[in-house]
Amino acid sequence: MSTKNTKKTTSLNAATVSKALRDGQPVILKDTGSLCLKVHGKNRGTWIYRGRLAGITKIVEVTCGTAPETALSAARLQRDKIRLLLKDGINPNEKKKSEAG
Repeated sequence: MSTKNTKKTTSLNAATVSKALRDGQPVILKDTGSLCLKVHGKNRGTWIYRGRLAGITKIVEVTCGTAPETALSAARLQRDKIRLLLKDGINPNEKKKSEAG
């Protein structure tokens, strides 16, 4: 009988996010799929996705919105869009800069 060394990943829920934002203590809450919430203060946070650009080992960090304005579900949708761009070899940060300028 073989046993696999599996790492269980827990996902965030709206109640956990809301409590962390109300508390306002600087903390990083990790969600599944390399998404996290960086709490900066009372009711202030930033959703961050960390992924790899196709064929490159460097980690790309992309903002998926601010909390509480961007809900957990919306941040996950944004993460999925960003993941597809990275898979296609497009850096979302560079794309955003070129669209703005």
